[in-house]
Amino acid sequence: MTAQQLKNSILQLAVQGKLVPQDPNDEPASVLLERITKERERLIKEKKIKKPKTTSRIFRRDGHYYESVNGGEPTCIDEQIPFDIPDSWEWVKLSTIAYGVGSKENQVLSKNIKEKGLFPVVSQGAALFDGYADDRDRVIDNIPLVLFGDHTRNVKYIDFPFIIGADGTKFLKPIHLSPKFLYYVLLLVADGLRDRGYARHFSLLQKECLPLPPIAEQERIITKIESILPTVQSYGNASTELIKLDSSLTGVLKKSILQHAIQGKLVPQDLNDEPASVLLERIAKERAKMGKKAAKSMSRIERRDRGTYEIFPDGSEKDISEEIPFDIPESWEWCRSNQVSYLSGGFAFKSSNFTQSGVRVIRISDFTELGINKNAIVRHVYREDLSDYEINLKDILLCMTGGTVGKCCIINTIEEMMYLNQRVCSIRSFIEPDFTYSIISSFYIQGIITKAKNSTNDNISMELIKNFLLPIPPLQEQHRIIEKLGALMNELGATK
Repeated sequence: MTAQQLKNSILQLAVQGKLVPQDPNDEPASVLLERITKERERLIKEKKIKKPKTTSRIFRRDGHYYESVNGGEPTCIDEQIPFDIPDSWEWVKLSTIAYGVGSKENQVLSKNIKEKGLFPVVSQGAALFDGYADDRDRVIDNIPLVLFGDHTRNVKYIDFPFIIGADGTKFLKPIHLSPKFLYYVLLLVADGLRDRGYARHFSLLQKECLPLPPIAEQERIITKIESILPTVQSYGNASTELIKLDSSLTGVLKKSILQHAIQGKLVPQDLNDEPASVLLERIAKERAKMGKKAAKSMSRIERRDRGTYEIFPDGSEKDISEEIPFDIPESWEWCRSNQVSYLSGGFAFKSSNFTQSGVRVIRISDFTELGINKNAIVRHVYREDLSDYEINLKDILLCMTGGTVGKCCIINTIEEMMYLNQRVCSIRSFIEPDFTYSIISSFYIQGIITKAKNSTNDNISMELIKNFLLPIPPLQEQHRIIEKLGALMNELGATK
C-alpha cells in the first residue's frame, strides 16, 4: 500500500464516521444544518453572497434517502449515496454548506507574478502557490478557505492572505462548519472524481453527496487525522527511500552479475567445450571470405609467457598486457570487437526528408533506459540504396554522441523495417549476440565509454568501438551464460 492509498483509507474511515467514536451528547448534524441554512439565507439577503442556482435538501424517510431540488418534489437518491453514515450525521451538497470567494478583481496576470513579494499567488497547480505579487487591492483575507482546482482536481487548505493566480481556481468558504473538515472531505471526494483531463470538474463535485457530522465530531476527526498524518508521511518517506534503495540495489546487482558473466564466474567451465580459440579461428576464416581489405584489418590476440600480445597481419606484435582489465578462464580468449562483429554507422538522414509513412528511422534521441522509445517516430521513404543501413534482428545498437552516448540495446523483435541514423553504431555479432550485448552493456565497456566521452566532448568514435577488448568464452558456455543471466535478471525484475 502506498502512502497515498493509506491516507485515503484513513480519510475514508473519517468520512464514514469510523475513525472516532460518536458521542450521544453531541448536537446532531441536523441542528447544525438548520443553522447553516439560516446563515446562508442571511448572507444572501444582505447581498454578501449570491443565491446558488440550485438549492438542495437531502433527508431520510422510511429507510430511504430523498433530495428536494429548488424546493421541488423529492426524488429518491439511494443510488447516489456512497456509503452508510451514523444516525447523527446528514448528507448535503456542496452548495448547501459553502460559497465561493474571489473574482477577477482578485486575480493577477501570470506575467506579473514574481519570485519574491508581499503576498502569495495561489492557483490550482500542484504547488501551494505560484509566486508572489504586491497588489494589496487584490488580496483575499477571508480565510481559511478550501481550494478546488477545476481543471486539476487539486485540493488545498488556504489559511493565509493571498492573491488568485490562474483561471479555474475555486475558493470555498464553509458556513458554520470546520474548514479543515471540509478540506479533508474534498481531498477524498476529488480523488474519486472521474478524470476529465484538462476539462472542468467543479460541476462533478457539486453533484456529489457529502457527509456532515456534528460540529464537535468534526473537531475530533480533525484532531485524529492530524495525529495520524505525520506517521503516514513517515511511512511515505520510508517507502520512497525503500523504492530508491531497491532500485539502486537492483542496479548494483545487475552490474555485479554482468561482471561475473563476462569474467567467467557465473557458470562453471566444461572441459568438453570446444575452446574459444577454435571458435575465433572459424570466425577468422569466415571474415577472410569478405575480401582482402577486411582480412588485412584483422589482428589476433595470444596469451603466452604470462603476458598478452596482439599480433597484426604483417607479423608485428605488441604487448597489450596492461590493457587487459581482468583474468579470464583458460578456455576463453581476448579479441577486438571487429574480430567478432560487423560494425557500421548510420546514414546521415536529413530531418527535412522525414515523412509520415515509410521506413522507421532510429535516432539517438529514440534511446531510453529501457530500449527504443515507441513514441515520436520519424520515417523515411524506402530506398534500395539504403539497404546497408537496415537494422536486423539481434543487431546491437550503441549511441555514439550526445546525451544518450553509451546507451545501447539489442533488437529482439522486428515489427517493421528500420533504418539506422547517423551517430548510432550497429554491432552485428558473429558469436552469441546476447552474450556480446552483455559485454557491451556491462560496467566494463560502459566504463571505457564514460572515460572516452569525458575526454572527447561526449563523443565516442567508431575506432574506439572497433578496438573494444572482448572476453570470448567457448560457444557452449556462451549459451549457458545467457540462460543463467536470463533467469537471474527475471528474479531481479531487471531488463537484461
